[in-house]
Amino acid sequence: MQKLQYFFLLGAALLLWRCDDGIEIRDPGEPPVADFIFQTDVNNPRRINFASTSQNATVISWNFGDGIGRSSQQSTSYVYPKNGTYEVALTASNLAGIHTKRATITVEGPVAPTADFALSFENIQNNLQVRIVNRSENARTYNWQFGDGNTSTAAEPGLYTYAQPGTYTIQLDVVGERENLTARRRLTLLVLDNRQLSGPTSKTWQFFTGERNGLPGYYVTRNGLFAFATQFKDCELDDEYTFTANGNYDNDNKGTARLFSQGGECRTFPNPAPTRFSLQRTSLTNFQLEVGNSYLGDAETNTLYRLVELSEQFLVVQYEKNNPLNPAQRDVVIMTFQPK
Repeated sequence: MQKLQYFFLLGAALLLWRCDDGIEIRDPGEPPVADFIFQTDVNNPRRINFASTSQNATVISWNFGDGIGRSSQQSTSYVYPKNGTYEVALTASNLAGIHTKRATITVEGPVAPTADFALSFENIQNNLQVRIVNRSENARTYNWQFGDGNTSTAAEPGLYTYAQPGTYTIQLDVVGERENLTARRRLTLLVLDNRQLSGPTSKTWQFFTGERNGLPGYYVTRNGLFAFATQFKDCELDDEYTFTANGNYDNDNKGTARLFSQGGECRTFPNPAPTRFSLQRTSLTNFQLEVGNSYLGDAETNTLYRLVELSEQFLVVQYEKNNPLNPAQRDVVIMTFQPK
């Protein structure tokens, strides 16, 4: 109760003035009258200039009616993102009260374009191809750059085929109703030529035993850091991994294999049965290699390999190896192969 009395007296002190001969009530003044004028900007029909003509206001607050725009300035301007009809409210207040003025305005002007597109790979078997789907809005012209020196002004480029594998940035520039209304979007894409993996008919790979860029051809990272190089066993050096243009895969281990379940030593081990392989896109810049019930390098069967590099000279893949005794330990095996 004492706190309540304190706050009551504190509030009353704002309105009362104590004199020698008593207490008199302070006059809060005239109540506010909210009012405003507005005008469309001559250079941008969607920019509206507002000015308060309110009287007796100490605080004003604008609400531009689109659920986004607000202001507390006496004079202000607002660019509406969309055309439409909006109710603008200006609220003026002082010690004597609050008053709100509302007015309906119609905004009609060129809308800025949106540059947008998606890359689709559905029902595409050639990893040099991409289907481009235009999703732009309010655009009048289109300018495509495919990253390989080729361009197009078509609204829908459709299916595009790259001549060479590589990483490309596709850029779309659009122009709206006015020349000064523009937008741009870029996407980076990795495209592959499956023939680099399988050759025109078939291609056989073996372990690469040298070094590249200061790293061995066969090593392990642990939790993102280089851990150790893996020493090759004799039974691995003669293994052959063959990919064919029609999608077949054959692992010829010459009758022996390195079995990590038996201390990583070479043991007699039959060749896995021939199977099918697939090189599937997992994102715009990543591919995954699968060889079914067979294996590649020292991995176990049904392993999923992330493609690190594919060229005429090198095939580099990686896969994760979990440690059941330490789930927090994340080992990644990186293996490099070269053509036989």
